[in-house]
Amino acid sequence: MILVKDEAISAVITTLNKEYYKPNKLSDGITICVPVNGSGLIEG
Repeated sequence: MILVKDEAISAVITTLNKEYYKPNKLSDGITICVPVNGSGLIEG
């Protein structure tokens, strides 16, 4: 999981595709999500 600010999304996607997905012959596994109010970590 990578958390980034809105303005960094495009650069992170470009970098991941160039440096990770393509060299490892993987399909793009990126999903952009937006947290909702009250969301947090679940600990067990």
